[in-house]
Amino acid sequence: MTKLLFIIISIAYFLVFSSAIAGQFHPIISTSISYLEIKDPNYPYTDKYRPQISSVSVGGATNYNKIIISASTNRLLYKATERKVRHKGMIFDSSAESIVDNLSIGYSMGRWQPFIFGANARIIKTLKFGNKEISKKKQATMFYGAGVNYFLTKNLQNNFYLILPNKKVYSKGGVGIGLTYVF
Repeated sequence: MTKLLFIIISIAYFLVFSSAIAGQFHPIISTSISYLEIKDPNYPYTDKYRPQISSVSVGGATNYNKIIISASTNRLLYKATERKVRHKGMIFDSSAESIVDNLSIGYSMGRWQPFIFGANARIIKTLKFGNKEISKKKQATMFYGAGVNYFLTKNLQNNFYLILPNKKVYSKGGVGIGLTYVF
């Protein structure tokens, strides 16, 4: 399954970036607020998760007969989400960095654009007590979901998406909203 997914993603990236040569490539910049319900038994959080803008993504999109293929990444600008964790009666500071490469395929219907996506995420969780780092855990996983874009203007779109559950990172699923500017 992983090899097949890699092949599909590679083909899609090739189509998006080869379209730049043909002049059909449109750079994009976007930001979003996502909420994932995570119940990690290793991190019993004491505070509520507060959704926040934690990254800006850049990438590109192309259109083939109303089929929209886009690829983006937040590798250039992201920040950690910080929370408190209780362990053995002590309170620790937890931070999680998410580096995400996203690929989506959608269909253009006027101002509306339903889409499906796959996102390769590298998550780095750090646990600290005061200024001392106690542990650092790195995970790589795939997130999948579906959503809809709505073009507010010719270049500005609002998006809403659902994220499917992911057992590897103890996620029960999630939702997100965002804004994307298409050049």
